[in-house]
Amino acid sequence: MTRSCATWAVRALTLATLSSAFATFALAAGAQAPGSAQARQQPAQTGDPSRRTAVTHKGPATAPITIIEFSDFECPFCAQAQPALDEILAAYPDQIRLVFKHNPLPFHPHAPLAHEAALAAGAQGKFWEMHDLLFTNQQRLTRDDLLRYAQQLDLDLTTFAEALDGGVFTSAVELDRIEAQGLGATGTPTFFVNGQKLVGVQSLAAFRAIIDQQLGLAPANSTATAVPAERVDDIPIAGAPVKGAPGAAITIVEYSDFECPFCAGALPVVEELRRQYPGQIKLVFKHFPLGMHPYAPLAHEAALAAGEQGKFWEMHDALFANQQALARDSLVARAAELGLDLGRFERDLDSGRFKVLVQKDVAEGRSLGVTGTPTFFINSRRLVGAQPLEVFKQVVEEELGARSSDLTTRPSYGGGKVDSETPGSLTRSASPSEATDTTCGVPLTKMVMSSISWSNAGETPPLQGDSSASR
Repeated sequence: MTRSCATWAVRALTLATLSSAFATFALAAGAQAPGSAQARQQPAQTGDPSRRTAVTHKGPATAPITIIEFSDFECPFCAQAQPALDEILAAYPDQIRLVFKHNPLPFHPHAPLAHEAALAAGAQGKFWEMHDLLFTNQQRLTRDDLLRYAQQLDLDLTTFAEALDGGVFTSAVELDRIEAQGLGATGTPTFFVNGQKLVGVQSLAAFRAIIDQQLGLAPANSTATAVPAERVDDIPIAGAPVKGAPGAAITIVEYSDFECPFCAGALPVVEELRRQYPGQIKLVFKHFPLGMHPYAPLAHEAALAAGEQGKFWEMHDALFANQQALARDSLVARAAELGLDLGRFERDLDSGRFKVLVQKDVAEGRSLGVTGTPTFFINSRRLVGAQPLEVFKQVVEEELGARSSDLTTRPSYGGGKVDSETPGSLTRSASPSEATDTTCGVPLTKMVMSSISWSNAGETPPLQGDSSASR
């Protein structure tokens, strides 16, 4: 199971996101007059709340596995993801609850109304039937098309059209979009399997690996763990603390928090990884103090102040070794132990000039979808939580293999590299033979991040002056 600070927040939001969205749907469905055609045709939808709120999920409420899918009816990758979901539900009968969440992306003009149409059909007991029709007919999602599908499903067309034209379910779709932002689901499809995030079209094997671990059918440190293939381009690394050979084949960018116990737990694993791959790994440290850790921001500033005297990594190690003592006096004590010029250290620390650098890293991290610590990017491949050594090695071996292949056959592709045209940016070039991507998405910085979504997620609102606001 992924171990990271803020994982608990994701799991809490898993429950909150279900109850809040279901409540919104219940209010919308219940808004029909008692004597309306819908009320006469589908009494269950305006009666027992437990039945009314089950419209957008499949499987028993007591299932040990919950898969939440943030999806877009106009996204081709979401359509491609459906067969694997159907297979996994069939492979684990009564063990999986699938919850569908609405995340229509802004560049899909017909998607919002299509999502409202699915909920309008759901109010008449046909959500999943409409769901399947919409994915089957992604090129035909105009209002007239939606009415035709409603007719095919033998819905009450008057009630259906009134729901579409009256915006009955607009707020339900928007609520899901806000919740998606709070979870960092910036592209579609994005899945959360008992809180564990998977981005993009997933294979049956990838789902099985996580589900088997959650059910206790596979050891938590099994090398069969599904290692995410998601890559994030243009990770800024200029000016960040670095250790390792400049020309190393593997670059690991770590977003970390000096007060996070999982970050401290990951430290020896990363060091062992570097020991096993001498000269092949470069480690880049990025600051990501979480709002739940009151002493973390100043500790990160202290590390940078020590870095001004050439002792960043020494202070880095000392802070992780003394996580229970991160008050200002303790930071000064650490500086004394490292033999720093204390007058200069304290002046630098009190000046506040490093606060901007820490906030910049936090903003950049959020723009990359970082919501918890530690989060690693191994040659641009995201890896979340304090993972076992075997998982790191699996990614490193895959990246070294890809690099070897690139050098002989595909020089423009394969893992992360430092783009010579954009110094200080970790990027990945696309392979001509590669199918573009496995997600529809937009950069997080092009969205507007609601403070509501951060509070729902258990995270802190963006820092004052933080320019990383999203959708």
